[in-house]
Amino acid sequence: MSESISSKGWQIAEWVFDVLFGAQHGSQNPVKLLDKCMLLELPTEILLQIFSYLPLPSQVCLVLSSKTLHRTFGSVLASKELRFSQMPRNGRTYVVTEEYNLRMALLIKLQNVRWVCCGCCQKLHPRREFSAYQRKDCRPWERICSEWAGIVDLYPCISLTLRERARIVEHLKVSEDTSLNLIKRGVLARDSHGQRLLHQCKAYSRIQIEMKLCLTESEQLTVTTCYEGPNIIALPSREVDYQMLICCSKTWLDAMIPRDKPSWSCLNCHARIKNLSSPQSNAAIAHVVRFLG
Repeated sequence: MSESISSKGWQIAEWVFDVLFGAQHGSQNPVKLLDKCMLLELPTEILLQIFSYLPLPSQVCLVLSSKTLHRTFGSVLASKELRFSQMPRNGRTYVVTEEYNLRMALLIKLQNVRWVCCGCCQKLHPRREFSAYQRKDCRPWERICSEWAGIVDLYPCISLTLRERARIVEHLKVSEDTSLNLIKRGVLARDSHGQRLLHQCKAYSRIQIEMKLCLTESEQLTVTTCYEGPNIIALPSREVDYQMLICCSKTWLDAMIPRDKPSWSCLNCHARIKNLSSPQSNAAIAHVVRFLG
């Protein structure tokens, strides 16, 4: 009996929310809003009851719709279930979890004529950063921003947005600048001359990855990476998820298989790969240079 009452209460709460706020949040069937929000005129006890019936994404939308509601229920914005997780590599979708579904449900509610959400990085982007096909024909969780929003995956521990790359360029121009967040967090380190940013990736036990970020003479940001480890033939497939390796999965597979051709470019990520491996060796060494703009 109690479950039936809770279910009905939840439906009533959702209906109240859609009537009062649906048009503001991109509802498929927007209704005309009242000149005065009668929800705020309700007794506190009833308002608390309505709020408790709403699912978490709707609670957040309700809080964002009014300063009064924000003051009353603002703590819901800090819910750990909605926290942003690490972005997946190479545009791979998240493993679907309860947290992923909750965050996506919230972002879908927040979409409007200016903003659309991405199922890859789970953030809102300006509509212009997606192709017409992605805006109109892709379901939100199938929409991937990487190619359009300028997000570059470097390693399992580093992904750079367009703005972060711009900050790195400015940092390298002014070597005494220590305000870079990636340095403060210990992700990147400066070399002794302050002209390069260094990183050693420890995500894989049997593969050594050393990276340096620097500027060319034309002030173009480049990342040079040395991969060293067993070639793919000698390495059991269970040891490494190759699609999680950068530059892209195709580059990695090509680079770690000894071949006669000493160097080539990847058509997927435009990296320049130099293979230093011997065809007879079980070890693979590859230098990869990638221009980041």
